[in-house]
Amino acid sequence: FEFDPSWSASNFFLSDGQDTNNNTDEMILDEARRAASEGVRIYTIGFGEQGQLNEPLLQEIASLTGGEYSYADPSVAVSLIAGFIKAEKARANLQQVWEWISKVAQGQTVDGGTFDVSGKGLLDVVLAWPGSTLELELTDPDGKQVGANYPGVKVVSTERTSQVFIENAKPGSWQVSVYGAETSMPEEPFYALASFKENTATPAAVAGGAPADVTAPVLLLLLVLGGAGAVAYVAAGQRRSTVSGASASISASPRLELVVTDAVSGTSNIAVAGGELTVGRADDADIRIRDPRVSRRHATLLYRDGILSVRDEGSSTGTLVNGEPVSTAVLVAGDTLVFGDSTIRIEAL
Repeated sequence: FEFDPSWSASNFFLSDGQDTNNNTDEMILDEARRAASEGVRIYTIGFGEQGQLNEPLLQEIASLTGGEYSYADPSVAVSLIAGFIKAEKARANLQQVWEWISKVAQGQTVDGGTFDVSGKGLLDVVLAWPGSTLELELTDPDGKQVGANYPGVKVVSTERTSQVFIENAKPGSWQVSVYGAETSMPEEPFYALASFKENTATPAAVAGGAPADVTAPVLLLLLVLGGAGAVAYVAAGQRRSTVSGASASISASPRLELVVTDAVSGTSNIAVAGGELTVGRADDADIRIRDPRVSRRHATLLYRDGILSVRDEGSSTGTLVNGEPVSTAVLVAGDTLVFGDSTIRIEAL
């Protein structure tokens, strides 16, 4: 953890707060004070086993810089990571063709099924996880497994991600699986996304080691607190300077439009520039949906520092994002929320 002047006004860290490189908590807090002196706010999100989590350190980093601390179990951390990866690929004008959130045990291989690629172009498949060692296994339409010598392949791997770029990828059905080489818990959660673009421009790697012809900003850097302790730094928006070490930046929150389709009362549009909105059937809900399958206080939308997220409030029918049930999730333009028989679609203005 080392402050860099190129950091933006607001930054987010997912971490277990553990350092394995002989840095004391006070040394880390000195860097947080430097960040605070430059007007930088740090929001810390702790994840990992409660007994192995240094919450006091993460809370103090947030307190010193005017940010906030919250805890997320590993599955929620993966949902947050997924949101940032999706946002990055959308900004790079890559078409999402497949995504997968699942879990894998040590020594187990889980099958992610297939996705189709039409035409020739750049295929980008990324796998991300909170900790341990996972391996991405990709098989082309001819049944050939992608390895280091596969034609047109470029592999970028870090401690928490594996990303495969394939130029002139073959059209047809590709198969994906994930192998749990080493896991820190009985089942390690992970996120995988396949994107496609009909040209050969190589997008930004999700984490470190990006090729020289990168054109899209790096928005997810999986790092360590000076060593092997798991920490992910995430930021959204455009970069204001070259990423150096652990830096990226967040622009002011752009305006979004929520297209609300109530199963009872029809469709309405709501412009959002920031803040917190409650969704539900109650008369005092910020976004009132009369659908009887929607709970009185169904969910909360939070839009802050360019990040839009949703949190289910223990609703009776649950909250879905693009057809997948979630408790908490980061959202990007194009996502569709489902509450009962009603929907909210996120659109950029």
